[in-house]
Amino acid sequence: MAEAKCAICGVNDASGVGEHVWPKWFLKQMDASGKPPNAWSRNGKPILKPGGQQVKLPQRTRVFLPVCIPCNNKLGARFEDPAVAAIKQLAANRWAGSHSATEWRAVGMWWAKIGLMLGHTAASYNHRDLNDQMIRFEGRPPDYSWMVDGSPPPNHLSVFVHHTSMQAGETEAVLGVPEHVQRFDGSVSVSHVFQIATPDLAVAVVSHPGMTIVHPLVERGEAWELLRDPPLLGDLASLPQFGHRRVVFRQGLLVNEGFQIDSSETSRLLSIFAHEIEQAPEVYPGYQPEQPQPPRWRRVMNRVLRRPDS
Repeated sequence: MAEAKCAICGVNDASGVGEHVWPKWFLKQMDASGKPPNAWSRNGKPILKPGGQQVKLPQRTRVFLPVCIPCNNKLGARFEDPAVAAIKQLAANRWAGSHSATEWRAVGMWWAKIGLMLGHTAASYNHRDLNDQMIRFEGRPPDYSWMVDGSPPPNHLSVFVHHTSMQAGETEAVLGVPEHVQRFDGSVSVSHVFQIATPDLAVAVVSHPGMTIVHPLVERGEAWELLRDPPLLGDLASLPQFGHRRVVFRQGLLVNEGFQIDSSETSRLLSIFAHEIEQAPEVYPGYQPEQPQPPRWRRVMNRVLRRPDS
């Protein structure tokens, strides 16, 4: 059987079982702190065994990704080494602890690596029921080359964190992230979202090429974006604690470059229906609809945007 190719560079053969997505030092520390306190869920719904019981494991789940030795070494040097001290302190204290902007940015880079690798189609969980049901990126994968070639993280990659409980709680905002973006040069880019909830910390890793994100909690200083605007000296425990679904990212379809992702109803609906804006109607010579109707997206938007006195 041919060796699997490296999921990062796509050139070299992967080594052994591959890279531990969750580093071994992190798993060892977390397992030493006791059994995982929570069962597994996906998008707020329990992940069930064939017998109907929710999956709850005695230790942290191991996840592997086929990676070659050179890429593995580069990932360690770029993402693990700068963050390991801060991550160890934070993880041992339910993500509480004061750290500098440099340290928080390193933590953000570490979470970016975790989220992007967990979402890879080749990611393999060591528990069958989890492996069958976990979220993976569909369609065109994100660009992984920057992780090992020395390039800075893409300016369209964001890592949002907020202080959370393991309760879902009330959802304040649904941020619709269009899956496809029509660029000014005619090309189409693809977005990716991976959200992770762990006790006291909620993380959203979002790749949003050609779009900007206005995150309501970040705007109010109640959450952080770690790659470009980490706190100068921050302690996550000092932030208000919300449910892990306080802000939910959902993927829509197609919009044009320059789209702003925010908590407005207009933004949410456009992310869902905008693919119809550029869609030509199916017509043929002599075709005349008996009752012309505006496209569905316009009817929906008219209802949303209609003034109360109109």
